[in-house]
Amino acid sequence: MRTSTTNDTGGVTIERFGERLAVYLESQTAVESLRDTDMPQFPWPDAYNPMLEYLVHRSEEIAESDGRPTAVIWLAAHAWFEGAIAALENVAQRA
Repeated sequence: MRTSTTNDTGGVTIERFGERLAVYLESQTAVESLRDTDMPQFPWPDAYNPMLEYLVHRSEEIAESDGRPTAVIWLAAHAWFEGAIAALENVAQRA
């Protein structure tokens, strides 16, 4: 698992979601620069972050038992949640 070298081009999915994403991203201009941060610097996790590794491996188990769509949703929701917790912890440490 090498999240620090992942390069997301948007693929063909960007064509499907581009307009909706543009509206969403326009509402988040205060944190826009965070999306341009190189991985694994904050807010991106290190490739060997234990929570990231757990989430990936657990989602693989879920895919085997409940199917890939369920696993992808589980992984996305839990990663989003953990990202929010990490951001709150980062803010608390700076205070």
